[in-house]
Amino acid sequence: MPNAHTRFADYIGACCKTLELPPPNVDGDNYIFKVGDRWVELKRNDRGDRLTFVSLVYMAPPETAMRADLIASFNLHYLFNGGFTLITDAEQSRLYLCRPHRLDALDARHIREELRAFAEAAAMAGTWYIRTSEEPLTPPPAGDTGIFLKV
Repeated sequence: MPNAHTRFADYIGACCKTLELPPPNVDGDNYIFKVGDRWVELKRNDRGDRLTFVSLVYMAPPETAMRADLIASFNLHYLFNGGFTLITDAEQSRLYLCRPHRLDALDARHIREELRAFAEAAAMAGTWYIRTSEEPLTPPPAGDTGIFLKV
């Protein structure tokens, strides 16, 4: 029975064959493809049953704090509508778009389309975050707090 690394390495090898790339050297738990001007990392979990697509979408200037409210609203909507999440690396002031997949549900023959679609989604998420973060913070509406917050 193949282990987690073998399944991952086999999938990456099949992807490279589909993309007409040289056979890969897959040492660790991730592999990076360049899609246009964007890098897309494919990272497996410890069990080897999940593969997450990851791409950097924003790097904050040192004097700028990440907007947790925007990240939360994005995640609330897109986690359930597409499986996308924004993840922050607070130490590096970086924002990443992630989307997990079950490895056994992915087909290496469709990797080109998967990578392009994810790279486009990452570009749009970065653009959305930058534009929205430039808008001023708005306080929540006064008055009715909604049915979920009433005690």
